[in-house]
Amino acid sequence: MGMKSQKLFAFGDSIIKGIISEYDNGRLKYKISDNNATDICSHRLGLESCNLGKFGCTITAGEKIIDKHLEKISANDIVLLEFGGNDSDKMWAEIADKPDHEHIAKTPLQTFVETYHRIIQKLKATGATIYMLTMPPIDTKAYFQHFTKGMNDSQITNIMKWLYGNIEVVGLWHEMYNQEIIKVACAENIELIDIYKPFIKLRDYRSYFCNDGIHPNQKGQEMIANTICNDLSYSTDAIHRVSSTPSISSNNKDAIHCVPAIIAMLCIALLLIINTLPL
Repeated sequence: MGMKSQKLFAFGDSIIKGIISEYDNGRLKYKISDNNATDICSHRLGLESCNLGKFGCTITAGEKIIDKHLEKISANDIVLLEFGGNDSDKMWAEIADKPDHEHIAKTPLQTFVETYHRIIQKLKATGATIYMLTMPPIDTKAYFQHFTKGMNDSQITNIMKWLYGNIEVVGLWHEMYNQEIIKVACAENIELIDIYKPFIKLRDYRSYFCNDGIHPNQKGQEMIANTICNDLSYSTDAIHRVSSTPSISSNNKDAIHCVPAIIAMLCIALLLIINTLPL
C-alpha cells in the first residue's frame, strides 16, 4: 500500500484563511484571497492544502474545529496554527456604551494559553509535525478608525477615555498575546514561525495591510507565504520524512528561543503598564 499524500493543515483565524478586504461602492467587503499564504506554500512544497481557518475564529472555536478533523491528520502531515487576533480583541461597542466598566478580551489570556496547550497535546498525539505562527502586527491607527466607524462622537470619546487617550494600547494588548504564543511554543518544544518580524523589518508596513489595519493584503499574504515556505523548506525532515515518529527540526533560521522571548515579554508587560495606567 502506498504512503498517503502529505497534507498541509492550517487552523486559525482570517489571517491563515487568507481573508483580505476591499471597498466596493464605499462598503468594506471581505473575501478569501485566490492566492493566499497557505495555498501558495502548499503549491510550492507539493503538499495537499487543507485550510480550515475561519473568519472571526477564536482559539476556543478553533479547538472545536480541530477536534472535528483530528482523525484526518496523520503522522505524515504538517499542521500550521495561527490564533490570537480575535482572542485579544475587545467588544468595542460595549466599551463605547460603558467606558467606566471593566472589559476583558474576547478570550481571557489564561483561557487562551490553557486552550493552546490543550490543542498542542491533541495534535502531538497524531504524530504530525506542528508549527505555531506568531500574529502579524497591526496598524493601530487604521484599526481604530475601522472599529469606530459609524460610532458617534460621544461613543468615540468614551473609547478614548477607556484607553486613557492612547490608541497604541490596542497594539500592546495584541503584542501581549503574541508573547504568550511564544511562551507556549517554548514550553511545548514546538517550532514557531515568526510572521511578525518580516513586517516590522520594513520601514513602513502599512502598505502590506488592508484598510481595516488588521488583515494583510495580497502583498502581505505573499510575504507571509515566503516566510512560512522558507521555514518549512529549512525543515527538510518535515517535508520529506516517511517515518511516523514526529521530529522537531533544529534548522529553522527563524525559530524563537525562550530566553529572548521571556525578556521581550517582560518589556511588553512594562510598556503595557506604563501606557494603561492613568497619570
